[in-house]
Amino acid sequence: MVLAGKSYPCLLDTGNSANLVPRDIAAQVPDLHVRPMKKKIWAANDTEILVDGEATVPFTMEGRQFNTECLISSDVEEIMLGIEWMKTRKCRGTSVAARFTLVVSQQLCGTSVGNRCVVVGMLTLMLLC
Repeated sequence: MVLAGKSYPCLLDTGNSANLVPRDIAAQVPDLHVRPMKKKIWAANDTEILVDGEATVPFTMEGRQFNTECLISSDVEEIMLGIEWMKTRKCRGTSVAARFTLVVSQQLCGTSVGNRCVVVGMLTLMLLC
């Protein structure tokens, strides 16, 4: 994914319902408004993840922007996109650490294959099993 002109690997985490962005990465996005919140979340090992707030993050992939609601935290080291992000965008991983196909509605992209828009990009897929 590209954010503020820089490419970042993303962890696609099917065991996570939230989208998380590290505080230091979020700080590099011009005019990103982080809204305060009191939500508490925990990692798989039951460690609390402190959340600074939430923001609408303007990710770009293959020239298309995907505004994504994310939690901002200094307790994470990489961008994590959860299962709801993948379901909403009808994602299908085609090969671990290879290509990733993202199918979105035609309204979001303006071009289509059949009645769907297909955006193909390179992401590092790290699946936690």
